[in-house]
Amino acid sequence: MKAIYKFLIHILITSLVLVPFSLNAAMISTDKVFKTEQSVENKNKVLEFFNRSDVAAKFESMGVSPQMAKERVNAMTQAEVNQVAKNIDSLPAAGDLTITTIGWIGIVLAVGLIAWLFNK
Repeated sequence: MKAIYKFLIHILITSLVLVPFSLNAAMISTDKVFKTEQSVENKNKVLEFFNRSDVAAKFESMGVSPQMAKERVNAMTQAEVNQVAKNIDSLPAAGDLTITTIGWIGIVLAVGLIAWLFNK
């Protein structure tokens, strides 16, 4: 019985010496988890944007197939994907009039009306 214990002790000591201590445990910060989730959401947002039929038609009119566009998105770095996702959120939809645009149109019309009234 002692021979079995000696044999097991030698195996355990040998395995502890030969096996590298590369495993470690550390706390993961909330910021790191949030950035990872945000990165996945941004990539999905960009891919969903490229799946829209109007976007796909526009790319096809420029000679880029939807599959090629998706491959290019997959080849982008995470910083590029985040920038595109940010731009998707900040750009107005086609035909969307913002308050600023309506304000400028109003100012131009008012100046034109005043100029027309004084030249009459």
